[in-house]
Amino acid sequence: MLRPVRTLHSHEGAVHVVRYNASGQYCLSGGQDKEVHLSNPSTGNKIKAYVAHGKPQAYRPLLTTANDTNV
Repeated sequence: MLRPVRTLHSHEGAVHVVRYNASGQYCLSGGQDKEVHLSNPSTGNKIKAYVAHGKPQAYRPLLTTANDTNV
């Protein structure tokens, strides 16, 4: 059974998508707060937040169409 190792608390509201790079050292998450967060899941630290400036769908292309595994 899978269990959470760490919970990241950087978004306000629901998180809709999370993507990890190939090594698992970084993750991008997009949520209801219209922000994309770059985080280190091992430490729980948020590295950077990208704000979508009020466009509800602005983060989805970044997280769903990128084929590059390097962050």
